[in-house]
Amino acid sequence: MESDVGKVAYIEFESFLYPVKHWEVLSRFALGEEEDLDPKGLFRLASDEWEAWRYAIHGRQTTAANYRFRFAGLTTFLKLYAKWYCYHTLLARAGKLRQGLPKLPYMLSRVDAFIATQGFKSIDDIALSIVFESLWLDQLVNPPEGEGLLPQKCVIRQMQTRAFWCRLRDEFGVPHLVPPVTPYVKPTPTEFADSREQIIPGYVIKQLANCMGLHREGVKPLGRVDHLRLCVLLLGICLGRRFEEVLSAPRGDGEEGPMKRYPSQDGPPEGSLWFEFMPNKKGPKDKVLISREWEDLAGYCVRELAAYSDEVRHLASPEERGLLILVSPLNWTWGSYARLWPAGFGVGTIPEGAKVKFRGEDAAAFGLGYSGFVSWMNGTKIRKGIFELLGITADGSDEGPPYRLETKFMRHTRHSALALDPDISLSARQNDLNHLNRNMQFAYQHRLTENNDLLLEKIKEGKLVGRGVEWLCEMLGINLGKTVAISRFTPGTPSVLTPEWRARIRNSPAFYRLNRVPKGLCIQPQGPAGCAEFMNCTTATEGGCHCFVVDADDELMLLELDVAADDDRRLERVNSNAGRKVAAGRYEVLARRTEELRNEAMRHASEETLKKLRRIKEQMESEDNGSKDDKRG
Repeated sequence: MESDVGKVAYIEFESFLYPVKHWEVLSRFALGEEEDLDPKGLFRLASDEWEAWRYAIHGRQTTAANYRFRFAGLTTFLKLYAKWYCYHTLLARAGKLRQGLPKLPYMLSRVDAFIATQGFKSIDDIALSIVFESLWLDQLVNPPEGEGLLPQKCVIRQMQTRAFWCRLRDEFGVPHLVPPVTPYVKPTPTEFADSREQIIPGYVIKQLANCMGLHREGVKPLGRVDHLRLCVLLLGICLGRRFEEVLSAPRGDGEEGPMKRYPSQDGPPEGSLWFEFMPNKKGPKDKVLISREWEDLAGYCVRELAAYSDEVRHLASPEERGLLILVSPLNWTWGSYARLWPAGFGVGTIPEGAKVKFRGEDAAAFGLGYSGFVSWMNGTKIRKGIFELLGITADGSDEGPPYRLETKFMRHTRHSALALDPDISLSARQNDLNHLNRNMQFAYQHRLTENNDLLLEKIKEGKLVGRGVEWLCEMLGINLGKTVAISRFTPGTPSVLTPEWRARIRNSPAFYRLNRVPKGLCIQPQGPAGCAEFMNCTTATEGGCHCFVVDADDELMLLELDVAADDDRRLERVNSNAGRKVAAGRYEVLARRTEELRNEAMRHASEETLKKLRRIKEQMESEDNGSKDDKRG
């Protein structure tokens, strides 16, 4: 039915009006023919429920609910516009679909209720800025009374729907103006780095590992349901991957599955252990290093998961047959009733009276689902989670509430542990995180307190040597009296220690990091990547670089300083004997500067550290003598 409203022609459908040009685009989402299917043939465009799991890079039938679009909750003209946006965004994100887009219809439900309450019949009714602003403010969720910035949870609907409104404006010219997201409180980088909420407490990890150890020793054996999922949980903590990447990891070949060893410079002779996975974002890496402390537990978990899955692998669908983790009611790894018969039944043996339900007509084995795993972990209203069953509490006490774990905590915990190791560079931490933007790592590392305490402790004990100590003391307001030399900042050179720069540095989670560099540690906020002295840490100026310190308790740093000083002295002699006076003078200055810093570090080193240093040097000398004898022979 056509009607004239003002100068615009409208099409009426289900008591709502659509401009004719809009209807030409939207009609197939309302009255689509049988052939109006998506390119993969999964759903009709006019349907209110779309199955889109094949569009996700790791989409599986087991996790189909995560990628299901439901439009039945939208009852106004907004439904067709939402379908149009979701469909074209879905095609544009082929292989990159995540759960945010399928949730859009739910996020728009508040807007839909506002439109219905106001009695709006057409999208033109919300075109005016004054009307749309009222709609925009109505999306705020439980805003607190009074003035001031809102918490982030209050503006979540504005944040997740703004791209939808901007796309409508660009395509249809409505609404005329999309306001920015209402100002809200944004955590500073320092608050991210100082937060402990997303770190799995050490006692929780120890209790889980202890439970697995008791099972391995036969002291307290677990049923197949709990054992398989506990293997998945510990493997996820070890790897620090996104949990969907763990659940979709490939089976690989042999008993070790997706684990392989590759040669490494500092690792064991047999090589370091790596785990192969399938990245579900834009990460360029498909392998993650397993630390030596976790190799035994990770290897055990992988072998157990492969053994469980291989029992029923032939029953899985082609899309999931290659997964490392498969579950099935036939081998007692899936189903609430499976806990009742944890052992004593072979594969395919079903106890009398058991209610067995299979997923799909042709597949009796399938990949472990994310939602089901989380329910096993944290429990539901009618079933206790594994933490409650094992007595693992949030505060570590016997009477405390059960600990609740979000799978993202595993990623934060791993990378926070990496941030404590000064031998791991910024680039190495970023590669492990598998993000293209290296600054993303700071949102996953929450060790500001430990790094700060470590610096303060070493400064007060006199174990840090170098010009960087002066800068740290001035920046942190530490007065150590005679133990800290007078500042060597050149008169007339602007100092970075202005109130503005103090605030900037204090808000940088990288400020307190100890970045390992040759011969010592770099305390510059940007780390070695922002070095302006070309890594001449000990020789940039008299006393060394002002961002360089040496840990007097680290015998390897002392050894590197000693070797560097000896090399510079050797080059001085070589150039002097050859008559190259300028080069000899330059190496004399470099050797003197390094020797001064080395001697100062030696004075602050403990006797135990010096003994370790002497043993290392003696071993190096014996190896050199042995190699010389081999050459003579």
